[in-house]
Order: sequence, then C-alpha cells, then structure tokens
Amino acid sequence: MTNNPLQAKVQICVQFFKVGEIDTLKEQFTADVIVKAKWREPTLDGQNKSAENVDFSKIWNPKLYIENSYGDPKEQMRYRILYNDKGDAYISEKRVIKGTFMENLELDDFPFDVQDLTVTVVSELPSYEVELIEDETDHHVVNRQSFVDEQEWFLYMHTECSRKDIVIDQADNSIRRSALSVKCRAARRPGYFVWNIFMVTFLICTLSFATFSVEKRKARKSAAAFVYSYTDRSSVQISCKQQFT
Repeated sequence: MTNNPLQAKVQICVQFFKVGEIDTLKEQFTADVIVKAKWREPTLDGQNKSAENVDFSKIWNPKLYIENSYGDPKEQMRYRILYNDKGDAYISEKRVIKGTFMENLELDDFPFDVQDLTVTVVSELPSYEVELIEDETDHHVVNRQSFVDEQEWFLYMHTECSRKDIVIDQADNSIRRSALSVKCRAARRPGYFVWNIFMVTFLICTLSFATFSVEKRKARKSAAAFVYSYTDRSSVQISCKQQFT
C-alpha cells in the first residue's frame, strides 16, 4: 500500500446475515450479505444535511463491487450522511447482497474439513486513489441463527480480514485495485456423513450376503432382491463419490 495523502480511505464492514447452502462440488456458497462502506466527504462538512437533500450521483464514490460473486446477485443500496463532533461529514453506503459466491474449497481432510467462506470487496478505482480498510467502529458479524446447513455444517462466529492489491486488467499489470477479503469458517459435521452415507452403505453391503442363505427354490426372488439392493448400493456410492469430488 502506498502512503499517498490524496488516497481516500474507505472503511469496510461485512456482515454475514444469512449463510445458505455450501456446495463443495461446485465450490460455491449462497448467502445474504450486508456490506457497509464509509468514507470522508469534505464538501459536506458542517452542513448537517440529510440524505434526502443530497444528490449522491454528483458526489465522489469508490465504486465498490463484490469480486467473487457468481452470476447476477440481487443488490439493494442505501446512503446516509454521518457527522462527528467536529462537524466532519462521512458518507455511509449500505448494500444488501443476496447471491452466490465462489470459493476454493479443499476436501483433503473430508469429512473433518473446515472451509473458508469469503466475501471480497474491490474498488474499481486504482489503489493509489482508494484504499479499503476495516471499519474502525463497526465490526464484522456472523449470524448463526439463520444458517441453513446447520445439520451438515457448524458455522463459527470468528471472522478474519485481509487486505491486498489485485490486478483486474491482465494486459496492464501496473494498474492495481485495492481489495479487502472478509471470511468466516464452517466445519463439516462428520457424524452427518457417518450415519447418512457410510453407515447406510455398510448395511446394504452386509445385507447383500443374505441372498446366499436362501433356498434354491427361492432363487429367483433372491436374485431380484440382490439386484434391487445392488442398485440402491450403486446409487449411494455415486452420491458418496460426489461428496468426495
């Protein structure tokens, strides 16, 4: 990061309002996320204006977006003007995002793996004009009460934040943009897979040997039963392989 006195500092706070399905096969997760941004606006100092009396299209904006969002997420945006005791004005931008986010999910420790769920906020302006930093007063939050995959995953309250400069235009590596990544973590519940996949597969494989204890005159029925159990076992194995993929 450069110490440019003209570089605007934008404070970021990310709240994981609702974490939905975690898809390890497609390496993505769904979530409702609240992203709050705050920056200084000297042109409004000492005026005590409300948001209704300001045309935000004519005021400087860091042009933020979510770098790892997938598809076309739904966004709602709202602005406010905040003043401190000295009369210094701050623009507060609050956006509610509902969509799918891409994440590199590692399955080396399956089914005892812990996955990072990351939201990366990036500015369209170059890093020498804008620097994204953590909010000094508002903290990142994870709402566990609205977690959808509670039976399969355990969602931690802990969050981590990291800053970096990324290159968007591969043709010109000299232009970098400031990015801030906020992540929470989810641990897989191994008991869910033991009872729903491994145990079911074990019981089906065990019961398949029961066909050899049936009398010859019931061989046709036994063969049909064996084929039926084998089909069920194959479908379970395919489902299990997808979890490992």
